[in-house]
Order: sequence, then C-alpha cells, then structure tokens
Amino acid sequence: MAKPADPQPESRRRGVGRGVLIQAAFVALLVLVVNYAGFNYYWRADWSRSQKFRLAPQTRQAVNQLKQPLQVVIYSSGSSLSPETVIFKDVGNLLKELQFAAKKNLRLETVSPIRDRNRARELVSEYRFDANANVLILTYDGRTKVVPILEMADFDFTPVASGNPPRLAAFRGEPVFTAALLGLLDPQARKVYFLQGHGEPAVAADSSISLLLDYLTRQNVTSAPLDLASRGSVPEDAAAVAVIAPQFDLPDAEAKALMDFWKGSGRLLLLLDPVAKTPNLDALGAAAGIEPQEDRVLRTTLMPGGSTIGVVPDVAGEFVRDSEITKRLEGVFAYLPRYSQSLRLNPETASKEALQLRPLIEAQEEYWGERDYTYTPAQGVRYDDGRDTGFPVILAASSERGGIKDDRVEIQAAKMIVVGNSSFALDDSLSGQNAPRAANLDFLVSGVNWLMDRSRLTGIVPKAASQFRLSLTDAQIRRIALFTMLIIPGTAGLLGLLIWLRRR
Repeated sequence: MAKPADPQPESRRRGVGRGVLIQAAFVALLVLVVNYAGFNYYWRADWSRSQKFRLAPQTRQAVNQLKQPLQVVIYSSGSSLSPETVIFKDVGNLLKELQFAAKKNLRLETVSPIRDRNRARELVSEYRFDANANVLILTYDGRTKVVPILEMADFDFTPVASGNPPRLAAFRGEPVFTAALLGLLDPQARKVYFLQGHGEPAVAADSSISLLLDYLTRQNVTSAPLDLASRGSVPEDAAAVAVIAPQFDLPDAEAKALMDFWKGSGRLLLLLDPVAKTPNLDALGAAAGIEPQEDRVLRTTLMPGGSTIGVVPDVAGEFVRDSEITKRLEGVFAYLPRYSQSLRLNPETASKEALQLRPLIEAQEEYWGERDYTYTPAQGVRYDDGRDTGFPVILAASSERGGIKDDRVEIQAAKMIVVGNSSFALDDSLSGQNAPRAANLDFLVSGVNWLMDRSRLTGIVPKAASQFRLSLTDAQIRRIALFTMLIIPGTAGLLGLLIWLRRR
C-alpha cells in the first residue's frame, strides 16, 4: 500500500529553513559577543622567570596620572655597531606594555634617519642630540626629555678585549623610563637633606647609602648634605630631612632646629642605630608620639645538634597594610639586619598633640623586644612577660600632625617616620634579587614619597632586570649530555621494544 503524501510539504520545509536561519543567526551573535568580550575584557599575566613583561606598581601609578597623551618618539639610527642594539627588542616590549597600561594616553612614533630623513633632521635640530645616537624622546604638556637608549642597560665590556661583543648585564629600561616620566609629571625637583656631622653616611657616590641616593634621584629627588652646626636651621627649600644612623647624639641646638622644623610642618625620616646613645634624637621621636624603647628585638633558635639555643638578632618584619606607605607592598617582607629596637606609640601624646600614629613594620610573631640584651651565654635569654616587649613588636611607625584621616586627600601637615633600625638602609641590605632586600628599598622610597605628599607613588618601584646566567661545571655538562643523548632516548627505545614484543 502506498504511503500517503504529506499534505503540507512546502510549509514543513520552510519551517526547517527558518529554524536553520535562526540557529545560524544565534551562532553568529554568540561569536560576535564572545569576540567583543575577549577584545575588551581580559586578564593578562606574566609567567616568565624574570617578570620582564610586568610593570612595577609605581610605573602603573605614574602612567595613570597622565591627563593628556604622552608622545614617545623612538629614534633609531640603525647602526649595528652600537651595543644598545641588543636591547631594541626589550625596549619595544617595554613600550608596548606601557602603551597598554596608558591606553589612549601614550602615542608611539618610530623614526629612522635612513627611511625618514626629513623627520630625523627635524628632531635632531629641535632637540639637539647626536644624529648617530639611539634615543627616546618623551614629550608631555610642553615639556620634553631625551633619554639615550644606551642608559637603559648595563653592559659588561670585558669580552670586547678578546674581540667579542659586550655582554648585557642588566636591562634598566623601566627604571629609566619611569624616572623620565616622573620628571615630566612633576618638573619641580624636590630636595631631601641628609644630616651630617654625627657619624652618618656621607652623601656621595661611594657612600654606604649610595643605592638609596640613586633611587631617590630616579624619583626626581635631589639629595644634599645638611650641617646644622654651621647652618643653624633647616633650609627653606627642604622637602624633607633624613637622619640616618648617627653614631653620637645631636647637640641641643641642632635637636632644637629639627624640632622647630617639625613643628613648622616639616618632614623627618629618622633611622635609629640602637647601639648609639642618642637621647636628644629619641626625644624628637617621642615628641611625635613614637618612643624608642631600650631593648633589642630578637628570637631564639636551636643550634645545629639541638643541644644549645642561639639568638637571632636579624629581624623579619611584616608591613602593616593600614598605611598609605605600606599598603601596596603586598606579598613581601622587610629584612632588618644586625640590631633593632622596638617602638612604642604613645596614645596620650597623640591625643594631646592631635597626632595620627600608625605602625608601618611589625616583627613576626616569634620575635620580642628583650630588655636584658646584655646577656651572657651562661645566663641565656628568654621572654619575660611584663618586662619585655611582646607581640606586636613595632619596628617602624609614622606620625602626622595637622592632616586628615583620609589618605586620598593630602594637605600640608607635619610628618615623621621613625625606624628602630638603620642597617636595613645600607647598600649591603638593599642590593640583591631576593624579595626582602628589594622590599627594604621599596619601603624607603615609598616613605620619602609619602613625606613629600606623593602618596600616589608609593609601592614597589621599578628595578633593573638582571640577566640570568647559568654556570655549569664539566661534570654537570657531561651528566646532562648522558641523560639527554643516551639515557632518555634509550629508555624510550626500550619501552617501544617491550610494547612491540608484547603485541607480537
């Protein structure tokens, strides 16, 4: 019997066709939505070992302050003999990251004197630099800085003696670029005076605080020595005064000059040496509600063998997030070597003088402030509840008078930072690639920026990216060759042979 014909074949086919069109339209719409979302809303991460593609928080904060486009001209002479040619790719990657962070507020232009001679001659004539050089020209709000690309790297020229090209030691592109950008954003250089005459480190290139001075220079800060014994008062152009590790106390007249500076809305950075006896300097901190204690911060540990207990004076500290100085120092710890003394925040002084006191660094929980620090090995050391300083042990604190509690608003106010340790500011405690030492530098630079009312620039500062170099002995090279050329291929071949025999 024949199957009856469908009474509405055309309408069914049209319905199927409409369904297919609707599905295709929904698929196309879904593709458009996914592409739009992926293009405008995404998350980027740098998983490289050196983090060379991640901008420092301070660089991002500086870029976010751009109110109008920053014009960056890359002038490349094209000479292959210049050592900086090896970092052209790194410079290009850095500028791409900066352009991404600045969005529409950074415009790039590449000029080659070979391809665009008229534009090259125009730039050389306007900014007066060597036509054979490789430079970056930054222009913002009518101000210009010319940055030689050669300054964006450290080179080891030792191989040149044997006829080889120089070796790249470290890429300094981000610190150099950020320093130039800060100079454009805030063209008025600030001056920080460092007190001298009491055994403090000198303000010089070969000083024990040369690294700190170098990084302050990158913050558009000028460092200068201050001899209060001859001057008598703090200069009027002082944005802040730093007192670092005096070995003997300040005379009464100099202490009064600093006190007058503080009372007149001055800014002070006091890094104390617990070994030195400085009652006048301690009184200056106490007047700001931060009282240095007569103790030593330490912890005990079992020595090798487990029979004796040793004392560890080097302190691992944690940054307190409640301050504008330290809230951006995430995931890092302070390292305070040698000797540290604890600080007490006096609430009575704070209430009487209308001060805002905030802890900045606290020692980790296993540390305490030992009052009887002149112990002997036979006597030993232990925590004495009620006498020693227990948790939390404050190592650094800030005091502010005349300000307001909202960190988003900054007005003219007296500010002071006191740290019960000064060794952490020396070069041997700031250099190195490990996080605690780098955090010391970040804290110091952030503290100075906070003192100068530049809280938006607090946080982790950009640093040079050192080149990683793997050194292997001949025995290690032979072992690697054995594994890669014999053991690994032989194991794979043996497994293949066993599988073939089993299947057979």
